[in-house]
Amino acid sequence: MSTKAIPYNAERYSPEVPAHLQIARIYAGTDTTDTTLSFHLADSTQQDSDGVFELFSFPANTFVKEVAVQTLTAVAGGSVIIGDGDDCDGYWTDTLLDPATTTAYPVPQSTQANAYRYGKDYTAADTIDLMTSANPSAGKLMIQVTYALEAVSDVL
Repeated sequence: MSTKAIPYNAERYSPEVPAHLQIARIYAGTDTTDTTLSFHLADSTQQDSDGVFELFSFPANTFVKEVAVQTLTAVAGGSVIIGDGDDCDGYWTDTLLDPATTTAYPVPQSTQANAYRYGKDYTAADTIDLMTSANPSAGKLMIQVTYALEAVSDVL
């Protein structure tokens, strides 16, 4: 698995200035020869024991403003949901995320009627997770998280 840990690249929160929004992104898809992919959706060995792909991990006191998804290649053979440890489809439900239709740009979940459309403040460490209803036979997604680190004690 290639879970992207947040913070990365020595990011630090400074109490003297407001928390800056940061962006992290990963690619998930089915082409086993595509070297840009962090996750191969057809490979069940990259999932945890509950069938979850843990896309991003982050420390306590992180605010996730949004999770945007761009469908680069239509996903065939299964629906996709994106959430966290509290709500498996809190960011994207299978009825809101249409991975079978390609999009020209990342679509923010804030435009959708989902649980976390206004973001979520995490007081404990967590992960942002992707689940599929089946192992897709084709497709590629770009998942982008906009977040801010809020507490110095958990980051340094």
